[in-house]
Amino acid sequence: MARASAKVREKARELFLTGALESNAEIAKHVRVKPHTVGQWRKEERWDELRLHIDRKAAEKMAEQIASDRVAL
Repeated sequence: MARASAKVREKARELFLTGALESNAEIAKHVRVKPHTVGQWRKEERWDELRLHIDRKAAEKMAEQIASDRVAL
């Protein structure tokens, strides 16, 4: 069985981290690999933790923007 390329793996990670697709099965279908493969990548690279970190940073940035906008008023 051929291994998925790094580009396929990167695309799968992007789909998950951006929230474009949620489940391993959806991502796997999109990038044409098995859901188990996506699950392995997700676990090895800690995608869930990365996504939480990204979401937290986005929330902090939004809060800063709101505070800045209020000061400007």
